[in-house]
Amino acid sequence: MQGPYDIFSIEVFRRRDCCDHSLNGAEIRIGNSLENNGNNNPRCAVITVTSDATVTFNCNHMQGRYVNIINPGVGKDLQMCEVKVYTTTQLTGANVAPRGIATLSSAPASVENSQDMAIDEHPGPTDALETCASVALQDNPWWQLDLRSIYRITAVSILSSGDCCSEQLNGAEVRIGLSKDKYNYQCGIMEGRFVHVYLPGLQKTLTVCEVEVYGTLLENVALRGLAFHSSSSLENSVASKVIDGNRSSTCIVANEQPGPWVTVDLLVPYSVTAVQLAYSADCCTVMMSV
Repeated sequence: MQGPYDIFSIEVFRRRDCCDHSLNGAEIRIGNSLENNGNNNPRCAVITVTSDATVTFNCNHMQGRYVNIINPGVGKDLQMCEVKVYTTTQLTGANVAPRGIATLSSAPASVENSQDMAIDEHPGPTDALETCASVALQDNPWWQLDLRSIYRITAVSILSSGDCCSEQLNGAEVRIGLSKDKYNYQCGIMEGRFVHVYLPGLQKTLTVCEVEVYGTLLENVALRGLAFHSSSSLENSVASKVIDGNRSSTCIVANEQPGPWVTVDLLVPYSVTAVQLAYSADCCTVMMSV
């Protein structure tokens, strides 16, 4: 469909004059992978032909770009007149994962299985581990991706190895959030900078062959605004430093007083999806506590 969608239901129209058998037992599969021409993607339904010319299947908001109808077996034919795919949301955005920085919970299982192999845009053959990221046996292994900016994330696709290790992803959790240690758990469209694949449990091995993150970059509109703060006696503590785009070396300090504050005037109304704060980690964490 030239891009991933949140798919609600699929309608299949068959021939009424003949050939009922050609659709009986056919499978509808949805996903983002072209492995085995897309026929290995998750299954939405198995078709059972009825007297109706149209059969409808609820796919419970499965996400994917490719919709396959495959009739498994030897010497089979497949005939249909029309397929309709109903979606609730187009999962817009490019695969932004290659722009990020990947890390692992510990040293990779081998030199060939470094953290970057999961975002090299090369899933490789399904029967090999040469292009996969893998963590050696440990408790609660994880793979993390820092997208380096906040994105509105609409879909995350994870490809495992087909030859040996797909079961290693069973029970793994995908978490998205704005910081390295705080993540959102809700489904659907989410805003975040960090994508975390976490496998809870004792003595687990985590192997991830490719991770695709679809999303659009959220603009930092604070850079367009005007900043003010309650007061400061420090000469260089000017309010504009909190919206200069520099996280590492330019901070402000408001005087000790009841309820010190910082205000950013965005100049025009916006629908705000996320607010991120950066502070000096070497001295002032307690000053941000609430």
